Amino acid sequence: MITAAGRTHRAPVERDGPAGAQRSPDMFTDIATARRHAFSLSRSLMVVTFVIAIGQQYGVITAEDADGSVALVAEYDPFA
Repeated sequence: MITAAGRTHRAPVERDGPAGAQRSPDMFTDIATARRHAFSLSRSLMVVTFVIAIGQQYGVITAEDADGSVALVAEYDPFA
């Protein structure tokens, strides 16, 4: 971490956003991006992956992590 030698006039920032801002790096707001990531993960790991909807965001999980209580949007099976 780089610190200023004297008093600064800027608010502290964390990862290109204001400190304390809610960020979710594992969630996507664009369905197409979530689908691309799920397909890529499925082919890379050779496991079934799901795109799930949580509110207005989308996430990617493996089939073994799914418990039935999530809203499935898409499924990618590398063996199909």
